[in-house]
Amino acid sequence: MNDKMIALITSVGIIFFILLSIPLNIFSGISLGNGITIEIAVSLYILLMSGIFIVVFKRFS
Repeated sequence: MNDKMIALITSVGIIFFILLSIPLNIFSGISLGNGITIEIAVSLYILLMSGIFIVVFKRFS
């Protein structure tokens, strides 16, 4: 895999996660009252994990 393919897969994953998290954020904001902080923490975790995945994948390919 080249760098463009890895970046494409990662960006599609991030876009899919954002689209998926919008209704979950609304629901958790209604039920928990602090959906925005959970959303920020989860999105940062996803970005960090995708960055680690890219680094590991570049090293082994």
